[in-house]
Order: sequence, then structure tokens, then C-alpha cells
Amino acid sequence: MISDKEAEIMLQKAKRELRTAKRNLEDKLYPEAVFDAQRAAEKAIKAAIRITGHEYAKDHDPSGLFGRIMLKELKDKIPEDFLKEVPRLGKAMNKLAKLRLLVEYPLESGGEIIPPWEQVDRQTAEKSVESAESIILWVEKFIKWWKSASKNKHQK
Repeated sequence: MISDKEAEIMLQKAKRELRTAKRNLEDKLYPEAVFDAQRAAEKAIKAAIRITGHEYAKDHDPSGLFGRIMLKELKDKIPEDFLKEVPRLGKAMNKLAKLRLLVEYPLESGGEIIPPWEQVDRQTAEKSVESAESIILWVEKFIKWWKSASKNKHQK
């Protein structure tokens, strides 16, 4: 199926962006680490949306759509072990999307212009990378489960 292939590609892209985020963290490029962590999480969430056959918007915060699909439309089809993590993952994605704006542009404050590298510290970057990694791990397990459940459904 096209949605399966697209989901796999999006997940691979998420993993690549996570590697870039980790390298930026090691190099003390904290805004770049946050930016890449957000992109990694975004791609992973979109992979989870796509594997279910749904379309996603071309924006940077799919957390609302993700929650609606998982907790409303597919609630009765997805095991509780997956569902219980959806609110936490959605909040993490939303926070990363907000941080992306902070690290993407200079901030004007009190007549001063503050560059992104003065707005984000190591701890924020580390937490962003950890959040992205957590989202990717969940999505990876979810996609594996979804494919197995779909295959078993079609074999009956």
C-alpha cells in the first residue's frame, strides 16, 4: 500500500533527523538540535498518521490530528498500551513545535534582538532530543503492530 510505504519513508526520515539533532547536541549547537529534534518528531508522528491511511496537513504540529485519529477515530482498534501514551506524545510534539519557532528566528525583546543561540540552553536541547527519540520509538512499535494487525485481519 502507498500509505505503508510513505509511513516507512517518513519514519526513516525521522531517524535521520534525530541523528542530526544528536550531532548538533554534541557540537553544542543547541538551537539546531532543538530544530532537528522537532523535525524528527514531526516526521514520526506523520508516519503514525499515514500508516493508518489518514492524510496529514503540511504543517509543523500534527499533534492535534494525531490525538484525534488515535483517541477518537481508532480508539476501539488500538490496544490500550498504545493509547495511554498518545496524550503524552501529543504534548511533547506540541512543545517541540513551539520551541521550533523560538529557535528558528531571532527574538525581539525590549528593543533588543536576541539570537536563537542565546534563547536555548543545553538542558532544553537535551530534553527536546529525548522527546523526539521517545516519539520515534513509540511510532516504530506502533507501525510494526499496525502492519501485523492489518496482515492478520486480511488473513482471516
